[in-house]
Amino acid sequence: MVRSALCVTLVAGLLFALAACAVTVPDEDPGIRGTITSITAAAGGGSILVETPADSPVFDYDRAAVRIADDTKVLYETDGGAYEEGTFDDLAEGQLVDVWFTGAVAESYPVQGTAKVVLIRE
Repeated sequence: MVRSALCVTLVAGLLFALAACAVTVPDEDPGIRGTITSITAAAGGGSILVETPADSPVFDYDRAAVRIADDTKVLYETDGGAYEEGTFDDLAEGQLVDVWFTGAVAESYPVQGTAKVVLIRE
């Protein structure tokens, strides 16, 4: 009896740990959804310029210079609807992306900020 209770507890703990490690996107709307129009590689990441196409919804910004840091999550959606992690090298000009920022965003034009998450939509 004790052994089966211990097994159930261990299995439940493992399932909880796996769920906590699942790759997800933030619950709030992105700061910008747009097309990558240029990419600059640098040590430890790089930057992308994202511009919202005329036919897309505008969230907080319509144009942004986005820094991709070492801890920025680059994600893409699989056919099954789950998210998998990518890298800076997976980003390409012409891709539609959602960007969630972390920290302060410089209110220049285009705005400048560091990405917390970049989701490759297309």
